[in-house]
Amino acid sequence: TPLRCGVIGSLLPHKGIHVAVAAFRGIDPASATLQVWGDSRTSPPYTAELEALASPAVRFEGRFEEERRGEIFAGLDLLIVPSLGLESFGLAAREALAEGVPVLASRRGALAELFEGEPAPCGAHFDPERPEDLRGWIERLVAEPQIVAAWAANPPRVREMDGHAEEIEGVYEKLLTVRREQA
Repeated sequence: TPLRCGVIGSLLPHKGIHVAVAAFRGIDPASATLQVWGDSRTSPPYTAELEALASPAVRFEGRFEEERRGEIFAGLDLLIVPSLGLESFGLAAREALAEGVPVLASRRGALAELFEGEPAPCGAHFDPERPEDLRGWIERLVAEPQIVAAWAANPPRVREMDGHAEEIEGVYEKLLTVRREQA
């Protein structure tokens, strides 16, 4: 205690940082905190909007050097990825999972495919259009910390580069086979 949550990424509206900040309004900082990692100079008007929306449970940390990535993830119990846009991959989410940090991610784009199996073994999804959904998860995880502990104890297997390349080659081979058969 408190549940240490974080958001890592660009401070831009389509990344949905305001969704996470809004979800923490009224949360007791003794129960849960949110660290926001990102460059405040990217969009000063949006950063000002975030700061105005923030509660005492939210801290803006700024940027961090890549060498500190492991340290930053080690200081988190949970990464929140509140993207409103259709993410094509979700790098921060995958980095967190590789570090053993569970993820609460919006159900958008590639983030919707982040977890395999139900229930998700290392995180959950929420609707980023409804900050109350994220708020509900935060309240539940504060009340039931064993959920986060179970997620953290069950990190996904991280695919090696060679295995990923083989999987992509298999997809292309299937597509080429279909085209040959149609020709």
